[in-house]
Amino acid sequence: MKKNYRSILTKAFSTNGKLLAAIFLFFLVNYNLDAQVSGTWDSNTTNGAGYANKGNGVIQLTDGNPDGKVSSAVRETTSLISSGGDFSRCYQVFFGCVKSDNIGSDASGDGMAFTLYNPSTCTFNENGNAGGGGLGYMDNCSGQKTLTIEFDTYSSQGNASFDGFYGGGTSGNNDEIALHIDGNAQDAGRAGTPSESNAGNLDDGNEHQVCISYKFSTKTITVAIDGVTKFTSVYDISSYFGGTTNLAQAWSAGQEGATNITMVNDGGAQGIFSQIGGTPCPVPSCNKTNTAPVIDAAANIDAIWNAYPWTSLNNFTWTGTVSVTNLSARYKVMFDNTNVYVLIDVTDDNVISSYPGGTANYNKDGVELYMDLGDKKNGAYLATDYQFIMVYGENQVREGAHNSGNVVTSPSTISFGETSTGTGYRMEVAIPWASLGSAGPSGSFLGFDVGVNDDDNGTTRANQASANDSGHPPTEWNDTKKFGDLSLSSCTLPISLLSFTGKLENNVTVLNWITATEIDNKEFLVERSSNGKDWEVIGTIAGAGNSTTLNTYTYTDYAPFNGVTYYRLVQIDYNGQSSTSNVVVVQTGREGVVIGPNPFDESFTIRTLTKGTLDISIYDVVGKLVYHAAKNVEDGSVTVHPELASGAYVVTIQSGEYQEHQRIVKR
Repeated sequence: MKKNYRSILTKAFSTNGKLLAAIFLFFLVNYNLDAQVSGTWDSNTTNGAGYANKGNGVIQLTDGNPDGKVSSAVRETTSLISSGGDFSRCYQVFFGCVKSDNIGSDASGDGMAFTLYNPSTCTFNENGNAGGGGLGYMDNCSGQKTLTIEFDTYSSQGNASFDGFYGGGTSGNNDEIALHIDGNAQDAGRAGTPSESNAGNLDDGNEHQVCISYKFSTKTITVAIDGVTKFTSVYDISSYFGGTTNLAQAWSAGQEGATNITMVNDGGAQGIFSQIGGTPCPVPSCNKTNTAPVIDAAANIDAIWNAYPWTSLNNFTWTGTVSVTNLSARYKVMFDNTNVYVLIDVTDDNVISSYPGGTANYNKDGVELYMDLGDKKNGAYLATDYQFIMVYGENQVREGAHNSGNVVTSPSTISFGETSTGTGYRMEVAIPWASLGSAGPSGSFLGFDVGVNDDDNGTTRANQASANDSGHPPTEWNDTKKFGDLSLSSCTLPISLLSFTGKLENNVTVLNWITATEIDNKEFLVERSSNGKDWEVIGTIAGAGNSTTLNTYTYTDYAPFNGVTYYRLVQIDYNGQSSTSNVVVVQTGREGVVIGPNPFDESFTIRTLTKGTLDISIYDVVGKLVYHAAKNVEDGSVTVHPELASGAYVVTIQSGEYQEHQRIVKR
């Protein structure tokens, strides 16, 4: 059970019981009594391509770029764990964003791992064979005595059943936790009884508290995530390490082809999002509309399209002249309960609209749309996968891979329009959900992609462009794994929100936001939360109704929470439909003292939101006051230069009624 040592310490010092205080301080300094007590990351961490120190104890281990084998690790050797006793450590961990481990782009795997090792016999360093399982960066630890708890997030969005080694599962909720020894991420490296467990979906876009504990008397290892036990295994750690040994801890992460961003915070309950200013995940695009466009591809496109962003096709295969005038393209997409709407704008300096008989459609100037109902990304086309081909000048839509050659354009099915723009051409299409075998949008995502064919000589395709398929040439015409994703979020976008920001000014929060386009916008509700989960409405700002000019809004919160306050906007249109903005995180209180470096040599710095004078006291292990000073905080920090002998101490920081106690070490 976690004990409130801050309360005990305050009580000890508020009485005349110096002996009680001395005993408490001795145990606090010399033993890790509290599972939530923060460790200290080594300054000599091991970093891969995705590594970044975000500050305040937050370490990014992978950065989300699918650039092959990427691994990194961060170590704690200043807060050792004994293999001959009970221990418990808690961390805040971010396993990744939604869809970041999609099986279609993940060739080998990705994950994170917590490892115990003897720092006197091995150190974590880059392992040339570091794969996606998160066990990389071992160097001379590889093959040595290491005990690793692997959090394997490979393919929780895949279509295989959970198998205890790769995760998987069509429901998207099957990641695994597994116990490994000897730095071996394969089946041969499994240990414990049992050696693995289904963890549910870990890379869900949220941060999680991960608590790892060991009961020496029963040889039981337990992993709890957000207070729920996910893995329990019996394994004799002491015997494995050859008796009682002081063990260091490390977190590592790896990705190979996946796009997981992974982070860990040694501060336990301090959190990650609150330290870095919000989620690192992209906000899902809001593509739903309440107003259907007129499908005619006219030179002046419908105003409703102004609310949706252009997406460029940035993957090219060239055989002709490389230039943006020879071929470039962009598109917009939205949907309602009846249709998927796509607007494509193509720049082509030589548009051809007439071809000899027998010319294949892919050799002609035109656009191809790809859709995967259910976002299965099976690879080979299923009955729910579609390729639509629109050749410029034919004014019709054909099905390709799903039902090759069938002309499906008719008033009751697909609506289509095209027009010349002088620099190329524009196409506009409405594809009914019914044409995809669905009564309406279903699930969270639709597999989706846009491709453009460019013919420069009237017979053979010269160049290709694709939004998501980076192959040369692209193969999405027969491989649905190459598709991207269209978010089917139920939100609608009656406004185009250019920015939403917040900052603390004179102890109040000032929120500002700007819109570029508003359609039927009645009002904004300003919502506030202390934890990012439970929201309350604190204000209402009238919208501009219908507008195509920039509109600037501001709102002041005169009573923000102490510590951190979360804000978001809920936009309400006249028919009652609503959409929710991204979340803005503002540091709004005095809590949150950060001391560093720790351990320190000659001085350390206290960073705090508290303004004014700090009363700073330092006590040794027997409770003797060895340093005291009153320091004025300037620019959120103050540096302390105590003349102390090497060893462990407790520093007490007080300002008015606020009091903070932290363990420090002088080298």
